[in-house]
Amino acid sequence: MSNLARQLTVKDGIALGIGSIMGSGILFLPSFTYRLAGSDVLVAWILTTLFCLPLLLVFSDMVKAMPNERGIEGFLSLGLGRDVAASVPILLLGTVGIGMPSAAIIAGRYLRRFVQGGSVVESLAALSLIAIAIVANMLGLKTGSLFQRVIAFLLFVVGAALFVMTIPDALPKLDAIKPAWDMKAILAGSVVAFWAYAGFENMTFMAGEFKNPHRDIMISIAISLFLCGALYIGLTANVVALIPQENIDTMAGLYQLSERISHKALATLLIVLFALGAVLINLTSWSWGVSRLVYASAGNGALPRYFHKLSKNKVPKRALVLLFVLFSTVVVTASQFPGWFEMGLQVVSTNFVFLYLLCILSYVMHIKSMPKKMLGLTLVVLLMIALSSSGWMLLYPSLLVGIAAVRSRYLRARAIVEEV
Repeated sequence: MSNLARQLTVKDGIALGIGSIMGSGILFLPSFTYRLAGSDVLVAWILTTLFCLPLLLVFSDMVKAMPNERGIEGFLSLGLGRDVAASVPILLLGTVGIGMPSAAIIAGRYLRRFVQGGSVVESLAALSLIAIAIVANMLGLKTGSLFQRVIAFLLFVVGAALFVMTIPDALPKLDAIKPAWDMKAILAGSVVAFWAYAGFENMTFMAGEFKNPHRDIMISIAISLFLCGALYIGLTANVVALIPQENIDTMAGLYQLSERISHKALATLLIVLFALGAVLINLTSWSWGVSRLVYASAGNGALPRYFHKLSKNKVPKRALVLLFVLFSTVVVTASQFPGWFEMGLQVVSTNFVFLYLLCILSYVMHIKSMPKKMLGLTLVVLLMIALSSSGWMLLYPSLLVGIAAVRSRYLRARAIVEEV
């Protein structure tokens, strides 16, 4: 039984879905996937988007089986057991702990480029975004959801404006996106593009706060998926049409896109506002979802019991403070090693795909319907093919899962000994 207040509606869910699914990824994924996949980049995006459609059915069944803040951790326990499920908080903290600070730094880089400042501007902007997101979560459910809706609306207005303003220059050059059908490039681009839609699992941790989680979460995810996918694909097409692959800045492709517009000053201002808004909504959504996961995991022993405590306004503040410390530490550390971004982003993308693989494996083990089992097995094969392009980066999520599983088994064995 969840102790969290059930107040979220579809409107709240769409805003949180946009923040979870799109957010910061819109800043670098169009250019990053272009760098990896070249002219095949739209093929990679379309395949990734289509792959997400059957996942809606899988996650719908997951929410029905575990309609509380345990989310996919609880669902993994049904199919793969408690030890594997115990890896979810560790795996997500090890993923989000790199991904979210990286996103904040990218937004800081956009602002730094706009004001022509130094590295201090970049770091201060990143830390400020993290602090605002954590404070917004601490203010409670109503304030946090209103904050999400406002930022999500402004985010789409600015993103759509940038897309529309670059269409006239992009249309005559769309022959640049004619695919070469290089499967290695398509797979590499698809794994990274998957980051764009890595938000389903974050939404499952919010199930304990939806008025009708069985219905409203999936409606929210479906609408968010459609809106985010359309914007990603449209902006990626314009990036490919207007910027040669050898000139692309992986982390600032949209800023380069804004510089191609005749009203350059207005366009660059829009993209900076867009960057700040995208990262802010992403940080707020993920801090919301992961703090609930930390709270729930602490309650069942997967994390220290200290974090299983709610404040008077039903917010897991201790878990939020943990995230603030983690994110801020990574920002400060990353400022000393500016060249690690691309590798870090690929590792995070690999982690998300790995987590989805665990989810689908659990689904296959748990679900009784044979057609759904076959669908799950098909998705498992596709995910394994996609992960084959990640190489040594698979060691990181495998190590996190292994450590968490061993720790869980040890704690259970110790509990049995103490009872005896």
